[in-house]
Amino acid sequence: MFKGFLFKFILFALLILTCFESITGYTDNRAFKSHGLTAQTEQIDKYSQTVRTKTKYGRTTDVSVTNEADINFTTADNQQITVKKTIPKEIMDKYQRRQPVDIEYVSTDPKKTRWPGETRDVKSSVIFGLICFAVLFFLVKFR
Repeated sequence: MFKGFLFKFILFALLILTCFESITGYTDNRAFKSHGLTAQTEQIDKYSQTVRTKTKYGRTTDVSVTNEADINFTTADNQQITVKKTIPKEIMDKYQRRQPVDIEYVSTDPKKTRWPGETRDVKSSVIFGLICFAVLFFLVKFR
């Protein structure tokens, strides 16, 4: 009895979580679509790099590198903004070649930023939420 209740509770919590994630992802994408602007970032002076390695049976199976830095840019209304961001490899390559790098921000909330072409994936959380709902429905209806 307790296991069944716990499983239903976990499914319900996942359903709520995916609904929240879908709604925030949708509103973020909508905010960038309606109020999004682009600014050129300043070159970064320093960044932190995290290297993670996965090993299996003493052999390295995967290596991932994450770069993070304080990104500075000026908005269209001359506001100086600094945000801490993870930097994808292609953007990091541009910084290292001293090429100009753009960033997108929401004019009503300039601290809300993303790299050009980046969007929140809403579809996967909606699909996962629907699966959780279907399983929860059948557990409650046909127990």
